[in-house]
Amino acid sequence: MTPSDPVPRFDLTAGHFTIAGSPVGAGYGTKSPWTFEVRVEAAAAAGYRSIGLGEADYSGMRASGVTDEELVDTLDRHGIRVAEIEFLFDWMHDDEDAEIPAAIAETLYHMADVFRPHHVNMGDVRFPPGRPLELVAERFGAVCDRLAPFGVKAAIEFMPWTSIPDLDTACEIIERAGRDNAGIDLDTWHYFRGPSHLGQLSRVDPSLILAVALNDAGPPLQDVILDTSRRRLLPGEGTFDLDGFLTDLAATGARPLMGVEVLSDRQTALHPSEAARVSFDAASKVLLRAGWPGGSE
Repeated sequence: MTPSDPVPRFDLTAGHFTIAGSPVGAGYGTKSPWTFEVRVEAAAAAGYRSIGLGEADYSGMRASGVTDEELVDTLDRHGIRVAEIEFLFDWMHDDEDAEIPAAIAETLYHMADVFRPHHVNMGDVRFPPGRPLELVAERFGAVCDRLAPFGVKAAIEFMPWTSIPDLDTACEIIERAGRDNAGIDLDTWHYFRGPSHLGQLSRVDPSLILAVALNDAGPPLQDVILDTSRRRLLPGEGTFDLDGFLTDLAATGARPLMGVEVLSDRQTALHPSEAARVSFDAASKVLLRAGWPGGSE
């Protein structure tokens, strides 16, 4: 592909923090400094067909007086849908640490009803130690049951420094839970930085890979939280074998919702129109090079 060639149009989701202009914390986020209209318009202009939406941003917009009807109208006018809402964390706590996460969970369930996304993203941020996998699966299953009436799936995002560190552990939780609307949100940063490896993909039921978050990175930093939340790169700019990953994933028959999740100071500093454009173009070029199905001019 030469610089004058058109960028292929893949069906891509702009992850919330890819275009929000706000940083991510340890499970918590902040309201975007940009209006919803600006971000949705930017995503549509870049070629995205859907976006992610964070709970803290949604709650901040509602607190400022924006209604659900106004948000839905904005999406409809630009032909964009909310495909992913996030982030459900601390869902294993049942003590004094559970109050804030429980309120966030209720907001996410409300968002699931309003936007009817493809999935809710969830994972382990401060997992209580010593919880048996049977209990983890039971509580994950309860989340699935809350989302089922809305036709929404629950997607586990494994993270290498947590007690759900890899693809195999996430799959075991899903298998034990036994819910039809359960699966995995596979973030390439967590995949390549953790104990997972390409050979694992061939052992996974492809229907469980609900979503993929594309990103890249340079050499690892000692501070894993800084590395994952402020130093990610656009797909194709770093050292991850994204070509191999996408080739192996395609070979399984999986056709997940494909998104772009770039958490970095550089990305956060961009205007949403530029953040959307550079992330969409970078991901599309990687997908085209890997022969991922679905691209069109």
